[in-house]
Amino acid sequence: MTRSMIPGASDYGGQSLEELIDDLTDWQDNIKEVLKIFTENIDELESNGYWEKVDYDFKSSCLFLKRDFISSLKDIEEILTGIDREIKDYHVRLANQRGIYAKENHRHHRKVWKASFREYDGSENFNKLEVLYTEGSDMTVNMIDLCNLSYRLQDFVGRTNNETSLTPSYITHFNAPVQGYMQNISSESSQQNNNNSSKDNEEIYQLKIILEELKQLINENKNEEFVEMRENILDLENEINKDQFKKNRIKSFGKSLIDDMQKFNTMNAFSINLNSTIEQFIKVIERLG
Repeated sequence: MTRSMIPGASDYGGQSLEELIDDLTDWQDNIKEVLKIFTENIDELESNGYWEKVDYDFKSSCLFLKRDFISSLKDIEEILTGIDREIKDYHVRLANQRGIYAKENHRHHRKVWKASFREYDGSENFNKLEVLYTEGSDMTVNMIDLCNLSYRLQDFVGRTNNETSLTPSYITHFNAPVQGYMQNISSESSQQNNNNSSKDNEEIYQLKIILEELKQLINENKNEEFVEMRENILDLENEINKDQFKKNRIKSFGKSLIDDMQKFNTMNAFSINLNSTIEQFIKVIERLG
């Protein structure tokens, strides 16, 4: 469908499932293209030494957007797979959360750019930075409509497709350092023991995504105070990767990790605000019952 020129204002009410698929695949194509632009420009700036001179906050925002675009591609692929097989509540949550993240990322990326660069210096290197700003800003604002798509997708929850496939098989390849962890998440989730309910496995999948994003943020920062947080992440990962995980242990480790996130978020220790991540993490833990 033709989306609104106003960010987040597209109306998906009454749109067919096929039209939702079209928009989701368009987002995939656009995100892949922007991810390629990010990778090429950052690689060039790193190779000529200019990247080291760039403001830390803007670099962090660009690197975070790269990771978020990769996570978004994985989530959209998961939604398309759900449409092809059976649409569940967590597919709706994935779409909605991606729209929420996009709005926050758009606001943060613009804010950091304006604070970091007040004058245009006319150099080729600066032009590459400006591309990172405009492409990142345009892509994130475009993705805000995923929230609106999720409301329409909710109408199809429970629908199964046992006959003709509506969507092609999507295999995503990235030339980016975080490629492996998203593939590992998918592989581990598919091998989760059948004794765990389908709903529980969906929540575990979400936890794994959040944990990988947290680890990436921590790895950017050499602060020794993160040692305990790393240990809490490892404890939680070890538990959720068991064939028969114990929910009480997940909640216990999760509570410790929530305390860590809230503490460091208050200290502004990360390059982004973790409020939405913390909120999502708490909801996932609560849904595990």
